[in-house]
Amino acid sequence: MSFSSGTLFGEVTTMIMIPSLINLRCATYCEIHTLDLRNLCSIMGQYKKAATVLHQKLAQRIADAKMMQHPVLLNMKDKQQKRTSIRWLKTQWRTIYQHSKKKNIAASEISTTPCHMSNYLNMYALSGDVELKERVICLKSTCPYVMEPTSSFSKFVGYIIVLVVVMQVIMLPYVVFFNAHMSNKNTGLFYVMDLVYIFGLYFQMSTAVKTKEVLLTEAIDIIMFKSKQMSVILDVVAVFPFEFLGYAVGSSNYTCMLMHLNRILKLHKVYTLERAAENSLLSKAVRLRLFKFTVIFAYLVYLFGCILYGVACPDKKCLEYGWFAYYQNTTRHIFNNTDESERSTDFMISIGYAISLMLGLTDTAIYSYTLTDIILGMFATFIGYYIFSFCFSELAACTVIYLQENNDFQEFLKTLKVFNSNPDVPSFLKKNMYDMTICEWHYSKRHAISGPTGILSDAPDNLKKSILYQRIVDCLLMVPIFQECERSILWNLAPLALLNVVPPGTLISREDSFQKYLKVILRGYCRVETSIPTDCYRGNYSIYSTGNVFPLVEALLDINCFLKVVSITFAEVACIPFQSLLSQFKNSDPDFYADLKITLENFIREYDTILMRRKGRLPEMVSSKKSRGKGDFFTYDTNENFDDEKCRTILVEIGKWNFVQRFFLKSTFSPKKLLYIVWECFRCSVSLVNIIYTMTILKYAMAIHVDIYIQIFFLLITIIDFYIRLHCQYYNKDGIVVTHPWYTGKNYISGAFFMDLLANAPITFLGIESMFHGRVKDTITVGLMILTRPFQAYRVYRGIEYGRNLAKEKKSILLERIKYLVMVCVIFLTMAAILEHYSCGYERGTAVNYICTPNSWIKQSKFGNNVTHFDMIVITNYKVLSLFTSCGVGVFPMKTYYEVIIHLIYIFLLFALKWVLLAKIISAAIKGNTKLTQYQHDVNVMVKYLQNYLISETLIKEVVDHYENLFNRSQGHDVNDIVASFFTVLYADFTYFMYWPILKTANLFCGCRSTDIHYLCTHFKQYSYKKDAHIIRCNDVQKFCYIVYKGKVQISVAGTKLKVLLPGGCFGCLHVGKTRQTISATAMVHVELLCIESELLYIISENFPELREKLRKAQYLNTEYMDSTYVEHSVKSVFVQESVYMKRWQRFLINPETRWYLAYNYILSVHISTITSMLVIAVVARMDVEKSYYLYLVDVVFLTRILIGFHLSYVDHETGIFVRNFKSIAKKYATEWNGFWFDLFTCFPLELIATTITNNKIVYFCCWCNRSIRLLHLTFYYNNCKNKLTVSRALKWTYLMYLIAIVIHFMATIWWLVACPSDVCYYIGEVRRSASDPTTSNDFFLNFRITYLYVISIFSSTGVAHQTPRTILELAISIAIIIVSQVMIYTLTSGFANILRLGMYVLNNYEQEIKHLNVFIANANVSIPLINKVREYFVILWLHYSGVSMPTLIRQAPGYLNQDIMYALYGYHITNHVLFSKTHVDFIRQLLVHMDPQVYLPGQYVIEKGDIDERMYFLHNGEVKVFDKQGNNEIEQCVLRKGASFGEYQALKKIEHVCSVKTTVTCVIIILKTSDWHYLLDWFPASREILESRLNSMSPTAIITNG
Repeated sequence: MSFSSGTLFGEVTTMIMIPSLINLRCATYCEIHTLDLRNLCSIMGQYKKAATVLHQKLAQRIADAKMMQHPVLLNMKDKQQKRTSIRWLKTQWRTIYQHSKKKNIAASEISTTPCHMSNYLNMYALSGDVELKERVICLKSTCPYVMEPTSSFSKFVGYIIVLVVVMQVIMLPYVVFFNAHMSNKNTGLFYVMDLVYIFGLYFQMSTAVKTKEVLLTEAIDIIMFKSKQMSVILDVVAVFPFEFLGYAVGSSNYTCMLMHLNRILKLHKVYTLERAAENSLLSKAVRLRLFKFTVIFAYLVYLFGCILYGVACPDKKCLEYGWFAYYQNTTRHIFNNTDESERSTDFMISIGYAISLMLGLTDTAIYSYTLTDIILGMFATFIGYYIFSFCFSELAACTVIYLQENNDFQEFLKTLKVFNSNPDVPSFLKKNMYDMTICEWHYSKRHAISGPTGILSDAPDNLKKSILYQRIVDCLLMVPIFQECERSILWNLAPLALLNVVPPGTLISREDSFQKYLKVILRGYCRVETSIPTDCYRGNYSIYSTGNVFPLVEALLDINCFLKVVSITFAEVACIPFQSLLSQFKNSDPDFYADLKITLENFIREYDTILMRRKGRLPEMVSSKKSRGKGDFFTYDTNENFDDEKCRTILVEIGKWNFVQRFFLKSTFSPKKLLYIVWECFRCSVSLVNIIYTMTILKYAMAIHVDIYIQIFFLLITIIDFYIRLHCQYYNKDGIVVTHPWYTGKNYISGAFFMDLLANAPITFLGIESMFHGRVKDTITVGLMILTRPFQAYRVYRGIEYGRNLAKEKKSILLERIKYLVMVCVIFLTMAAILEHYSCGYERGTAVNYICTPNSWIKQSKFGNNVTHFDMIVITNYKVLSLFTSCGVGVFPMKTYYEVIIHLIYIFLLFALKWVLLAKIISAAIKGNTKLTQYQHDVNVMVKYLQNYLISETLIKEVVDHYENLFNRSQGHDVNDIVASFFTVLYADFTYFMYWPILKTANLFCGCRSTDIHYLCTHFKQYSYKKDAHIIRCNDVQKFCYIVYKGKVQISVAGTKLKVLLPGGCFGCLHVGKTRQTISATAMVHVELLCIESELLYIISENFPELREKLRKAQYLNTEYMDSTYVEHSVKSVFVQESVYMKRWQRFLINPETRWYLAYNYILSVHISTITSMLVIAVVARMDVEKSYYLYLVDVVFLTRILIGFHLSYVDHETGIFVRNFKSIAKKYATEWNGFWFDLFTCFPLELIATTITNNKIVYFCCWCNRSIRLLHLTFYYNNCKNKLTVSRALKWTYLMYLIAIVIHFMATIWWLVACPSDVCYYIGEVRRSASDPTTSNDFFLNFRITYLYVISIFSSTGVAHQTPRTILELAISIAIIIVSQVMIYTLTSGFANILRLGMYVLNNYEQEIKHLNVFIANANVSIPLINKVREYFVILWLHYSGVSMPTLIRQAPGYLNQDIMYALYGYHITNHVLFSKTHVDFIRQLLVHMDPQVYLPGQYVIEKGDIDERMYFLHNGEVKVFDKQGNNEIEQCVLRKGASFGEYQALKKIEHVCSVKTTVTCVIIILKTSDWHYLLDWFPASREILESRLNSMSPTAIITNG
């Protein structure tokens, strides 16, 4: 039997709690809404009348079902029934449904059998499996055939169509534009391809369509549906033979050939296939997009090359002024008659021109002159820029998302540094913490497997059972005690288990400790030792594997664990709470629980003391089955399995060579030892030097005959490295370290050996050159070296990766960037060396003599005469860099056939590399501190929210200061969440070492054993409070007990100081449950507190007699605070005794928060320091003595900074105390490296000292350079402000803009000094002339513009050629400028992207959530008006309230701040209310915390008549109408406006609402739920009496109460 949408099942089995006899299986993708039994009972408890009706109907259905068991009714059968009973049954249901739509139906019209009505559906027990529909190709077996849309045949046909399309769109442009005519062979082939495409169109029109509602299988429906789609229209246009129309009207053959180009539109099929691949969950997003854009770019280059040639040479007849004819004329003089074969083909020239346009390259000799060529060239450039931008954005976005988890993990590692700074935590525990974190990252990316936030939290129950719970249940069934209990108990325990994966050497269970979890080994192996004296004496131990459970006996006996369990391999452990286990035994199987208690009592009598026991474990508690683990990390193996005898046998067989064992198989090296790390660094450095040597000075070394010695050195290093690598230990697939030399050697030979052999092949000593003669042998030798040595970069790459695995935090990020830098440098050097080796031959001599052909690109340049080896290196590297960055200025154009081919190959390779680098490097830098961003957004939203309600600035500042202090201490991470994420034992150890030094000084825990404290520490939560924070106020009703962890807390009563609690002091609720405090607790400095619920503390104390006795005494004496034995260490205070003279100086102290100082510091640090630094650089470059004297005025301005620095007070970050002591201020300013000494150095007149030593003008102006370092003030100011919660976004943009200006100004200055000696610049004038005939200029401003224009053209890749390099030195400086420009472009791009991404971080998350909601609503077929209302709600919520009705930080604020804010926001609703106006002020203060503001749209019902919700409503903004609903009619009673309230009587009396309330405009309504604050009435009896008396005076039928 099959069910469809709207079916309800399981209602009877839920109501009467019986097992279901029906098996259900999804036939399609299903959306099932479930109603939990507990929620159902809760609602039925509120609506008792409806519950009674439901129970009556259920009883009637059961009675009817029993009646149907009558033999007469069971034997009934319809005589006309010819189908299956299931089919007939569903027909009866449809008949009943049709009758139900009719009114006043007669009983005679009902022809159905009553026993099969839908009322009795839940009573049937259906047996037998119903087979699902098998996959078919055709849904209809008659013509016209309709194809199954998801069949494999449909996909096969689609692939064939795409293949034909690719072939046609590649062949067609070349045939049309580069052939004079289309041959019959080509015409026939194209029409055959069109027929295949037409068949694909027919196949598409005969394939069923799956819509949201139904599956269209009728041909006419499919055609009508698809004919409206744009893709089908494109298919028709793409296959239509327009050339026939051309022939019909008498068009020329060339025009008719052009009419074939509509077939290019078929490419949308390829795009559709690619989009489908992108939407696949298993696709590699980055690789797929890189492949997509590479193919798109390559085809567009090909297409534009064909079109450009067709425009310049239509029908193979070149236009006189077209770009192609002009290029032929300008290059004709280069090629003589004998060199005509070296001329490039028309196709290659066109492709080269198209690439130069689309990539913006300037190293070309082709220019557009006609209007058509210019327009087409602009269009090609625009398309190229468009493709590049989209490719970069998509690749970067995909890579950012791909790296997001890794970035979050790196941020998490940084937060662990906060915990590692605690000196009380031992180093081994810190190491375990890092090892555990790394293990979780490699295993599951730190995602929880089970639990409410687990990966499978949204999966159906059957998947959870098969993936998670089944394994746990199977392991529990391997233990004998669980074999005797009900299986349902195990299935109830499995969802409560916490799954953890631990690395080798992790302590899973500690001896002599109280355990609260039952641990089950799912995979892996562990070593078990006991604390029993006999076992310790004999050294007994056991190996636990899959199915072993511990410490079960200790838990059942309620004693401390005597097992020490340590993992040998990676182990997966499930932790089940003991209390849940006992509850399941007691509630689900009472008989088994009773037998278990008897067994335990007998066990205790037999083994009265632990010392009498002879064994560490009971045999029946250990599984008798072998491990079933099959994971890579979880299989147990040891080094003993490596057979030494086998190795000896092999060595004996080789006879006299057995000395190999003594010398070469003696021992192995650990990769974690310092010796190996040092060698790896040295080897990577040597490999890098070898690559650079080969690519740069190899030819020169061969010329002076020293290369043989260098090669010998590299060969010796390689031999030593081979030996070390052959003896390097490694981890096998089972996670066990392999130390035997025979197996380490086999591992290396089967791995990277052949790569190392290829990269380090001794080509010089192999004698390959002896096979050749003359210049050829040197060419072959150098060529082989150039081709093989770059493979050594693999070793450098792996070495850096090895270093990243060992490094942590910042070093890992630095090594990541070094890795990319090294790879890029190796690629550039290799490509430059290949280009240099190919372009010109050379001869050995006293130097390298290059022999270049007259037509080569080097000979045709201004550097072509007498090229030296150094010149050649600079030229080729400049060429490669200019192609990579598109920053060239046309210095080295390539024109011969083979040079153009190399040029095109290099362009494609370098541009693909550029895409990858942009995606990798920039996306690696686009991360930022999302925690800080979220915090900044939340603070800004909260401040704006409070300012809109005119809250006092003092209160706003108090809240901001609190979150500033909190973020500085935790960096936005919750300390308790981070610690709780550790494995249970690690969590307990970590909290023990953190809190034990303080807890042992607390009088409350004095006398407790360390094992007791070890267990107790896991229940504490750590919270931070700023100085002067009110932790507890008098009359606060709260349930927490606080212990001072750091800082000081003042206890007072009625303003009278009673005690100052030091670390270890305890205060708060020392009673069971809640209490009303009579004390006030205030933080004297920034404090950190340990918090625990008093009720939980009392529950824990039942296991610890000393603690239980002290708590009972405190409860008896009604104690609210207890002192500690903590002795405060003598530390140097910020307050020291001052003289009268020093006290006078305090009158001149400056508050850093004053507005004038903030403005002064901003202007001086951001603007003046940057601008004056740039002026200093310009003055130094010009060496203008007269202008330099004006810089002393700037020195005076910065001298005021030194004066202010000695009078600038500050807030101590550790204590929060405002320091006004002159000596402390002066000491702080003098000891900061960016303080006094930095300011003094940037103002010190070094030039005056230089004038007394020398008269050299260069030295004089170099001494002025110390003023240029002032630009670091901008960096200091930005780094100080960017981590503040209220940082301005404009500061980030200002910083990046100034950074651009500084770098451009500095590089322009360098270029000025090199290219404009004696202030004379060479440039190419307005009328373009040869670069060898430049114009000179002495005009400073003209030279200034030309210099800046050249540097900016390199930065922006515009290629403006007003100035070009004339010498090798200028070429080398240009290379440096190009490199710096690319680094800056990457830096600025990532910086701008970071600002935009982090600035839009919260909005993007909000939009993403709305998109998910829209998708859900659209698939749920919700009505359009409701969809629009939902969208309107979220838009209003974002525009007016930043996405939340109440800022998150207000809810998360400490109690005293939350109370003050809520009182300032909504206090007048309560203080002016008729019920609450006379109640206690502290009662009102705590009542307001539970108020919850909600936003309602116009036309929404707030309450409806008959609802029971126990809520009262306060209208904060807007207007509502009150209606009395009579059936479908609504009778308006009144209108309520701002300040009104309703629902109080019904909420307090817990009765139904007697009216309906609906909004007329957008409203903010504050909801107060009775159950949230009802506990306050127990502690404020006077307020209770006032409230009850006023409530009783109200009419029971009262609807509204106005404030």
